[in-house]
Amino acid sequence: MTTTHRYPGRQDLRSPGRVQQLEARVRELETRCKRLRNVVRQQRGEIDSLTDSQQFFRTIVEGEPACVKLVSRDGTILSMNPAGLAMIEVDREDDVVGLSVYDVLDEKDHEAFRASLGDNFDGRSVRLEFGITGMKGTHRRMETFSAPLRDIHGEVHASLAITHDITERTRDQLELQRYREHLEELVETRTRELERSQAATRRAERLASLGTLAAGLAHELNNPLGTIRMAAELAVQAEDHPSTIQALEDIREDVRRCSRIVNSVLKFSRDEPSEKWALSLNAIAKNARDRTRKSTSMVIFELDLAEDLPPILGNETEIERVLINLIENAIQASSAHGRIVVGTRVEGAKAVCEIRDEGEGMTTEALEQAFDPFYTTRVGAGGTGLGLSVSHGIVRDHGGTIELASTPGAGTTVTLKFAPIDSYAP
Repeated sequence: MTTTHRYPGRQDLRSPGRVQQLEARVRELETRCKRLRNVVRQQRGEIDSLTDSQQFFRTIVEGEPACVKLVSRDGTILSMNPAGLAMIEVDREDDVVGLSVYDVLDEKDHEAFRASLGDNFDGRSVRLEFGITGMKGTHRRMETFSAPLRDIHGEVHASLAITHDITERTRDQLELQRYREHLEELVETRTRELERSQAATRRAERLASLGTLAAGLAHELNNPLGTIRMAAELAVQAEDHPSTIQALEDIREDVRRCSRIVNSVLKFSRDEPSEKWALSLNAIAKNARDRTRKSTSMVIFELDLAEDLPPILGNETEIERVLINLIENAIQASSAHGRIVVGTRVEGAKAVCEIRDEGEGMTTEALEQAFDPFYTTRVGAGGTGLGLSVSHGIVRDHGGTIELASTPGAGTTVTLKFAPIDSYAP
Protein backbone atom coordinates (compact mmCIF):
# COMPACT_ATOMS: atom_id res chain seq x y z
CA MET A 1 0.00 0.00 0.00
CA THR A 2 1.42 3.29 -1.15
CA THR A 3 1.30 6.20 1.19
CA THR A 4 0.97 9.82 -0.23
CA HIS A 5 2.54 12.52 1.89
CA ARG A 6 1.01 16.03 1.73
CA TYR A 7 2.65 19.13 3.12
CA PRO A 8 0.71 22.14 4.23
CA GLY A 9 1.06 25.23 1.93
CA ARG A 10 2.32 23.31 -1.06
CA GLN A 11 0.42 22.82 -4.27
CA ASP A 12 0.71 19.97 -6.61
CA LEU A 13 2.74 21.24 -9.61
CA ARG A 14 0.79 18.91 -11.79
CA SER A 15 -2.49 20.46 -10.96
CA PRO A 16 -4.13 22.35 -13.85
CA GLY A 17 -4.34 25.64 -11.97
CA ARG A 18 -0.67 25.63 -11.11
CA VAL A 19 0.38 24.89 -14.67
CA GLN A 20 -1.66 27.84 -15.92
CA GLN A 21 -0.04 30.14 -13.40
CA LEU A 22 3.41 29.03 -14.46
CA GLU A 23 2.59 29.50 -18.12
CA ALA A 24 1.29 33.05 -17.43
CA ARG A 25 4.44 33.84 -15.48
CA VAL A 26 6.61 32.61 -18.34
CA ARG A 27 4.72 34.78 -20.83
CA GLU A 28 5.15 37.80 -18.54
CA LEU A 29 8.89 37.17 -18.24
CA GLU A 30 9.19 36.81 -21.99
CA THR A 31 7.40 40.15 -22.46
CA ARG A 32 9.72 41.82 -19.97
CA CYS A 33 12.76 40.30 -21.65
CA LYS A 34 11.54 41.61 -24.99
CA ARG A 35 11.05 45.08 -23.53
CA LEU A 36 14.47 44.91 -21.88
CA ARG A 37 16.09 43.91 -25.17
CA ASN A 38 14.38 46.94 -26.83
CA VAL A 39 15.64 49.25 -24.09
CA VAL A 40 19.15 47.81 -24.38
CA ARG A 41 19.01 48.20 -28.16
CA GLN A 42 17.81 51.82 -27.81
CA GLN A 43 20.48 52.69 -25.25
CA ARG A 44 23.14 51.02 -27.40
CA GLY A 45 21.96 53.22 -30.27
CA GLU A 46 22.11 56.31 -28.09
CA ILE A 47 25.57 55.34 -26.90
CA ASP A 48 26.68 54.83 -30.49
CA SER A 49 25.15 58.20 -31.44
CA LEU A 50 26.84 59.86 -28.49
CA THR A 51 30.10 58.23 -29.45
CA ASP A 52 29.66 59.45 -33.01
CA SER A 53 28.86 62.95 -31.74
CA GLN A 54 31.90 62.92 -29.49
CA GLN A 55 34.04 61.72 -32.35
CA PHE A 56 32.53 64.40 -34.61
CA PHE A 57 33.15 67.07 -32.00
CA ARG A 58 36.68 65.73 -31.46
CA THR A 59 37.32 65.90 -35.20
CA ILE A 60 36.13 69.51 -35.32
CA VAL A 61 38.22 70.51 -32.32
CA GLU A 62 41.33 68.76 -33.62
CA GLY A 63 40.90 70.43 -37.02
CA GLU A 64 40.30 73.87 -35.55
CA PRO A 65 43.22 76.22 -36.46
CA ALA A 66 42.79 78.08 -33.17
CA CYS A 67 43.86 76.70 -29.81
CA VAL A 68 40.97 74.99 -27.99
CA LYS A 69 41.71 74.08 -24.40
CA LEU A 70 40.12 73.23 -21.07
CA VAL A 71 41.62 74.79 -17.94
CA SER A 72 40.77 74.19 -14.28
CA ARG A 73 40.16 76.92 -11.74
CA ASP A 74 43.81 76.87 -10.59
CA GLY A 75 45.12 77.09 -14.17
CA THR A 76 45.88 73.40 -14.76
CA ILE A 77 45.61 72.39 -18.42
CA LEU A 78 43.03 69.60 -18.77
CA SER A 79 42.91 69.27 -22.54
CA MET A 80 44.32 70.96 -25.66
CA ASN A 81 43.88 70.45 -29.40
CA PRO A 82 46.78 70.04 -31.89
CA ALA A 83 46.72 73.73 -32.91
CA GLY A 84 47.26 74.72 -29.30
CA LEU A 85 50.04 72.15 -28.89
CA ALA A 86 51.81 73.68 -31.90
CA MET A 87 51.51 77.15 -30.40
CA ILE A 88 53.28 76.13 -27.20
CA GLU A 89 55.71 73.96 -29.19
CA VAL A 90 54.95 70.41 -27.93
CA ASP A 91 54.05 67.28 -29.91
CA ARG A 92 51.61 65.35 -27.69
CA GLU A 93 48.68 66.32 -25.50
CA ASP A 94 50.16 64.22 -22.69
CA ASP A 95 53.09 66.66 -22.62
CA VAL A 96 50.85 69.51 -21.41
CA VAL A 97 47.93 67.88 -19.57
CA GLY A 98 48.51 68.49 -15.89
CA LEU A 99 50.86 71.39 -16.43
CA SER A 100 49.98 74.92 -15.26
CA VAL A 101 49.10 77.47 -17.91
CA TYR A 102 51.19 79.97 -15.92
CA ASP A 103 54.32 78.00 -16.94
CA VAL A 104 54.05 79.45 -20.47
CA LEU A 105 52.19 82.67 -19.72
CA ASP A 106 54.07 86.00 -19.55
CA GLU A 107 54.49 86.94 -15.91
CA LYS A 108 53.02 90.41 -16.43
CA ASP A 109 49.78 88.77 -17.65
CA HIS A 110 49.36 86.33 -14.72
CA GLU A 111 47.06 88.58 -12.71
CA ALA A 112 44.75 89.34 -15.64
CA PHE A 113 44.56 85.63 -16.61
CA ARG A 114 43.83 84.60 -13.02
CA ALA A 115 41.02 87.18 -12.89
CA SER A 116 39.58 85.83 -16.17
CA LEU A 117 39.48 82.28 -14.72
CA GLY A 118 37.66 83.64 -11.69
CA ASP A 119 35.10 85.25 -13.98
CA ASN A 120 34.63 81.98 -15.91
CA PHE A 121 34.01 79.95 -12.76
CA ASP A 122 31.57 82.64 -11.62
CA GLY A 123 29.65 82.03 -14.83
CA ARG A 124 30.90 84.91 -17.01
CA SER A 125 32.59 84.89 -20.41
CA VAL A 126 35.82 86.86 -20.89
CA ARG A 127 37.95 88.20 -23.76
CA LEU A 128 41.65 88.67 -22.98
CA GLU A 129 45.02 89.34 -24.63
CA PHE A 130 48.24 87.92 -23.21
CA GLY A 131 51.71 86.74 -24.17
CA ILE A 132 53.17 83.22 -24.03
CA THR A 133 56.62 81.72 -24.48
CA GLY A 134 56.63 78.23 -26.04
CA MET A 135 58.70 75.29 -24.88
CA LYS A 136 61.27 76.10 -27.58
CA GLY A 137 61.46 79.78 -26.63
CA THR A 138 59.21 81.35 -29.26
CA HIS A 139 57.23 84.32 -27.96
CA ARG A 140 53.69 84.88 -29.18
CA ARG A 141 50.91 87.32 -28.52
CA MET A 142 47.53 85.66 -28.03
CA GLU A 143 43.88 86.68 -27.91
CA THR A 144 41.43 84.35 -26.18
CA PHE A 145 37.71 84.08 -25.61
CA SER A 146 36.87 81.89 -22.61
CA ALA A 147 33.53 80.73 -21.24
CA PRO A 148 32.36 78.53 -18.36
CA LEU A 149 31.92 74.81 -19.20
CA ARG A 150 29.10 73.26 -17.10
CA ASP A 151 28.31 69.64 -16.26
CA ILE A 152 24.87 68.01 -16.43
CA HIS A 153 24.04 69.52 -13.05
CA GLY A 154 24.85 73.06 -14.21
CA GLU A 155 28.02 73.32 -12.16
CA VAL A 156 31.08 74.95 -13.79
CA HIS A 157 33.88 72.39 -13.82
CA ALA A 158 36.27 73.96 -16.37
CA SER A 159 37.07 77.03 -18.46
CA LEU A 160 36.67 76.43 -22.20
CA ALA A 161 38.87 78.79 -24.20
CA ILE A 162 39.39 79.42 -27.91
CA THR A 163 42.68 81.25 -28.45
CA HIS A 164 44.10 82.83 -31.61
CA ASP A 165 47.70 83.72 -32.36
CA ILE A 166 47.70 87.49 -33.02
CA THR A 167 51.47 87.90 -33.15
CA GLU A 168 51.46 88.94 -36.82
CA ARG A 169 48.49 91.23 -36.32
CA THR A 170 50.12 92.86 -33.31
CA ARG A 171 53.36 93.24 -35.26
CA ASP A 172 51.43 94.80 -38.14
CA GLN A 173 49.67 97.16 -35.73
CA LEU A 174 52.97 98.21 -34.19
CA GLU A 175 54.43 98.69 -37.65
CA LEU A 176 51.39 100.70 -38.65
CA GLN A 177 51.69 102.78 -35.49
CA ARG A 178 55.37 103.45 -36.21
CA TYR A 179 54.52 104.34 -39.79
CA ARG A 180 51.73 106.65 -38.60
CA GLU A 181 54.11 108.37 -36.16
CA HIS A 182 56.72 108.67 -38.91
CA LEU A 183 54.09 110.08 -41.25
CA GLU A 184 53.00 112.59 -38.61
CA GLU A 185 56.63 113.64 -38.19
CA LEU A 186 56.95 114.01 -41.96
CA VAL A 187 53.76 116.05 -42.11
CA GLU A 188 54.97 118.24 -39.24
CA THR A 189 58.34 118.69 -40.94
CA ARG A 190 56.75 119.45 -44.30
CA THR A 191 54.32 121.83 -42.60
CA ARG A 192 57.20 123.74 -41.00
CA GLU A 193 59.00 123.82 -44.34
CA LEU A 194 55.82 125.01 -46.04
CA GLU A 195 55.34 127.69 -43.39
CA ARG A 196 58.93 128.84 -43.89
CA SER A 197 58.40 128.79 -47.65
CA GLN A 198 55.16 130.74 -47.31
CA ALA A 199 56.87 133.22 -45.00
CA ALA A 200 59.66 133.62 -47.57
CA THR A 201 57.05 134.02 -50.30
CA ARG A 202 55.23 136.64 -48.24
CA ARG A 203 58.50 138.48 -47.70
CA ALA A 204 59.22 138.31 -51.41
CA GLU A 205 55.72 139.53 -52.21
CA ARG A 206 56.11 142.23 -49.60
CA LEU A 207 59.37 143.35 -51.17
CA ALA A 208 57.76 143.28 -54.61
CA SER A 209 54.85 145.31 -53.26
CA LEU A 210 57.25 147.76 -51.67
CA GLY A 211 59.04 148.06 -55.01
CA THR A 212 55.75 148.77 -56.74
CA LEU A 213 54.84 151.09 -53.88
CA ALA A 214 58.10 153.00 -54.20
CA ALA A 215 57.70 153.34 -57.98
CA GLY A 216 54.12 154.47 -57.65
CA LEU A 217 55.00 156.84 -54.82
CA ALA A 218 57.72 158.46 -56.92
CA HIS A 219 55.29 158.78 -59.79
CA GLU A 220 52.54 160.20 -57.60
CA LEU A 221 54.81 162.66 -55.83
CA ASN A 222 56.42 163.93 -59.04
CA ASN A 223 53.25 165.70 -60.16
CA PRO A 224 52.53 167.70 -56.98
CA LEU A 225 56.26 168.38 -56.46
CA GLY A 226 56.48 169.69 -60.02
CA THR A 227 53.47 171.92 -59.34
CA ILE A 228 55.07 173.11 -56.10
CA ARG A 229 58.26 173.98 -57.93
CA MET A 230 56.41 175.89 -60.66
CA ALA A 231 54.22 177.67 -58.11
CA ALA A 232 57.28 178.66 -56.07
CA GLU A 233 58.99 180.05 -59.19
CA LEU A 234 55.80 181.89 -60.10
CA ALA A 235 55.58 183.33 -56.59
CA VAL A 236 59.17 184.58 -56.83
CA GLN A 237 58.51 186.21 -60.23
CA ALA A 238 55.02 187.56 -59.44
CA GLU A 239 54.84 191.30 -59.09
CA ASP A 240 51.28 191.61 -57.76
CA HIS A 241 50.13 190.42 -54.36
CA PRO A 242 47.08 188.33 -55.50
CA SER A 243 49.24 186.19 -57.80
CA THR A 244 51.66 185.52 -54.97
CA ILE A 245 48.82 184.55 -52.64
CA GLN A 246 47.38 182.15 -55.24
CA ALA A 247 50.77 180.58 -55.90
CA LEU A 248 51.35 180.06 -52.20
CA GLU A 249 47.85 178.56 -51.84
CA ASP A 250 48.64 176.13 -54.67
CA ILE A 251 51.86 175.20 -52.88
CA ARG A 252 49.96 174.64 -49.64
CA GLU A 253 47.36 172.44 -51.35
CA ASP A 254 49.97 170.32 -53.12
CA VAL A 255 51.92 169.92 -49.89
CA ARG A 256 48.71 168.64 -48.27
CA ARG A 257 48.31 166.27 -51.19
CA CYS A 258 51.87 164.99 -50.75
CA SER A 259 51.15 164.51 -47.03
CA ARG A 260 48.01 162.48 -47.82
CA ILE A 261 49.98 160.30 -50.24
CA VAL A 262 52.72 159.65 -47.69
CA ASN A 263 50.20 158.86 -44.92
CA SER A 264 48.36 156.45 -47.20
CA VAL A 265 51.63 154.70 -48.05
CA LEU A 266 52.49 154.40 -44.37
CA LYS A 267 49.09 152.93 -43.58
CA PHE A 268 49.36 150.53 -46.49
CA SER A 269 52.81 149.29 -45.47
CA ARG A 270 52.09 149.09 -41.73
CA ASP A 271 52.00 145.47 -40.57
CA GLU A 272 51.18 145.70 -36.86
CA PRO A 273 47.50 145.67 -35.81
CA SER A 274 45.93 148.79 -34.36
CA GLU A 275 44.23 149.16 -30.98
CA LYS A 276 40.58 148.10 -31.07
CA TRP A 277 37.52 148.36 -28.85
CA ALA A 278 33.74 147.85 -29.03
CA LEU A 279 32.11 150.12 -31.60
CA SER A 280 28.73 150.98 -33.05
CA LEU A 281 28.91 150.63 -36.82
CA ASN A 282 25.74 152.74 -37.07
CA ALA A 283 27.40 155.70 -35.30
CA ILE A 284 30.50 155.48 -37.50
CA ALA A 285 28.39 155.30 -40.67
CA LYS A 286 26.40 158.38 -39.61
CA ASN A 287 29.56 160.36 -38.78
CA ALA A 288 31.16 159.43 -42.10
CA ARG A 289 28.00 160.49 -43.97
CA ASP A 290 27.84 163.81 -42.08
CA ARG A 291 31.51 164.65 -42.74
CA THR A 292 31.35 163.93 -46.47
CA ARG A 293 27.97 165.60 -46.94
CA LYS A 294 29.47 168.93 -45.87
CA SER A 295 31.89 168.84 -48.80
CA THR A 296 29.25 168.60 -51.53
CA SER A 297 25.72 169.69 -52.31
CA MET A 298 25.62 167.88 -55.66
CA VAL A 299 24.29 164.51 -54.47
CA ILE A 300 21.36 163.26 -52.38
CA PHE A 301 22.34 161.26 -49.27
CA GLU A 302 20.12 158.62 -47.68
CA LEU A 303 20.80 156.89 -44.38
CA ASP A 304 19.27 153.44 -43.81
CA LEU A 305 20.50 152.05 -40.46
CA ALA A 306 19.38 148.78 -38.84
CA GLU A 307 18.26 149.11 -35.22
CA ASP A 308 19.41 145.65 -34.06
CA LEU A 309 22.99 145.90 -35.34
CA PRO A 310 25.47 144.03 -33.07
CA PRO A 311 28.59 145.89 -31.89
CA ILE A 312 31.91 145.17 -33.57
CA LEU A 313 35.53 145.26 -32.37
CA GLY A 314 37.57 147.86 -34.17
CA ASN A 315 39.43 151.15 -34.38
CA GLU A 316 36.94 153.97 -34.86
CA THR A 317 39.33 156.30 -36.71
CA GLU A 318 40.39 153.63 -39.19
CA ILE A 319 36.89 152.34 -39.96
CA GLU A 320 35.59 155.90 -40.31
CA ARG A 321 38.46 156.64 -42.73
CA VAL A 322 37.39 153.60 -44.79
CA LEU A 323 33.76 154.72 -44.94
CA ILE A 324 34.73 158.32 -45.79
CA ASN A 325 36.97 157.09 -48.60
CA LEU A 326 34.22 154.86 -50.00
CA ILE A 327 31.64 157.65 -49.80
CA GLU A 328 34.03 160.10 -51.51
CA ASN A 329 34.52 157.52 -54.29
CA ALA A 330 30.73 157.27 -54.63
CA ILE A 331 30.44 161.09 -54.80
CA GLN A 332 33.09 161.30 -57.51
CA ALA A 333 31.35 158.56 -59.53
CA SER A 334 27.90 160.19 -59.21
CA SER A 335 26.39 162.83 -61.44
CA ALA A 336 24.68 165.97 -60.13
CA HIS A 337 21.72 165.12 -57.90
CA GLY A 338 22.67 161.45 -57.92
CA ARG A 339 21.61 159.30 -54.97
CA ILE A 340 23.98 157.69 -52.45
CA VAL A 341 22.65 155.31 -49.79
CA VAL A 342 24.66 154.51 -46.67
CA GLY A 343 23.00 151.58 -44.93
CA THR A 344 23.59 148.89 -42.34
CA ARG A 345 21.96 145.50 -41.78
CA VAL A 346 22.45 142.18 -39.99
CA GLU A 347 23.49 139.11 -41.96
CA GLY A 348 23.56 136.02 -39.77
CA ALA A 349 25.71 137.12 -36.83
CA LYS A 350 27.64 139.71 -38.85
CA ALA A 351 27.23 143.48 -38.96
CA VAL A 352 27.10 144.73 -42.55
CA CYS A 353 27.56 148.23 -43.99
CA GLU A 354 26.79 149.07 -47.62
CA ILE A 355 27.52 152.19 -49.69
CA ARG A 356 25.43 152.27 -52.88
CA ASP A 357 25.58 154.85 -55.64
CA GLU A 358 23.88 155.24 -59.01
CA GLY A 359 26.97 156.58 -60.78
CA GLU A 360 29.04 155.55 -63.75
CA GLY A 361 29.88 152.09 -62.41
CA MET A 362 33.00 150.03 -63.04
CA THR A 363 34.13 147.73 -65.83
CA THR A 364 35.10 144.10 -65.21
CA GLU A 365 38.77 145.04 -65.60
CA ALA A 366 38.42 147.87 -63.09
CA LEU A 367 36.71 145.53 -60.58
CA GLU A 368 39.52 142.97 -60.88
CA GLN A 369 42.22 145.60 -60.18
CA ALA A 370 40.29 147.80 -57.78
CA PHE A 371 42.29 146.72 -54.69
CA ASP A 372 45.71 146.84 -56.39
CA PRO A 373 47.94 149.64 -55.02
CA PHE A 374 48.18 152.72 -57.28
CA TYR A 375 45.48 151.49 -59.65
CA THR A 376 43.12 154.39 -60.34
CA THR A 377 40.65 155.42 -63.02
CA ARG A 378 41.12 159.10 -62.08
CA VAL A 379 44.75 159.67 -63.07
CA GLY A 380 44.03 163.16 -64.33
CA ALA A 381 41.84 164.06 -61.37
CA GLY A 382 44.42 163.66 -58.61
CA GLY A 383 43.66 160.02 -57.76
CA THR A 384 46.48 158.12 -56.03
CA GLY A 385 45.11 154.60 -56.36
CA LEU A 386 45.77 153.94 -52.68
CA GLY A 387 42.29 154.49 -51.23
CA LEU A 388 40.78 151.05 -51.87
CA SER A 389 44.08 149.26 -51.16
CA VAL A 390 44.39 150.96 -47.78
CA SER A 391 40.68 150.38 -47.07
CA HIS A 392 41.04 146.70 -47.94
CA GLY A 393 44.02 146.36 -45.57
CA ILE A 394 42.15 148.09 -42.71
CA VAL A 395 39.03 145.93 -43.12
CA ARG A 396 41.12 142.75 -43.29
CA ASP A 397 42.98 143.81 -40.12
CA HIS A 398 39.56 144.04 -38.44
CA GLY A 399 38.71 140.46 -39.41
CA GLY A 400 36.18 141.69 -41.98
CA THR A 401 35.65 141.50 -45.72
CA ILE A 402 35.07 144.10 -48.43
CA GLU A 403 33.23 143.27 -51.64
CA LEU A 404 32.54 145.28 -54.79
CA ALA A 405 29.58 144.83 -57.12
CA SER A 406 29.19 147.17 -60.08
CA THR A 407 27.55 147.55 -63.47
CA PRO A 408 28.82 150.13 -65.96
CA GLY A 409 26.31 152.98 -66.15
CA ALA A 410 24.21 151.61 -63.27
CA GLY A 411 26.30 152.30 -60.15
CA THR A 412 28.41 150.49 -57.59
CA THR A 413 27.74 148.79 -54.26
CA VAL A 414 30.52 148.32 -51.71
CA THR A 415 29.72 145.82 -48.92
CA LEU A 416 31.66 145.63 -45.65
CA LYS A 417 31.08 142.67 -43.32
CA PHE A 418 32.36 142.49 -39.74
CA ALA A 419 32.18 139.50 -37.40
CA PRO A 420 30.65 140.02 -33.92
CA ILE A 421 32.99 140.72 -31.02
CA ASP A 422 32.89 137.17 -29.58
CA SER A 423 34.14 135.62 -32.82
CA TYR A 424 36.78 138.20 -33.76
CA ALA A 425 40.16 136.55 -34.46
CA PRO A 426 42.99 138.90 -35.57
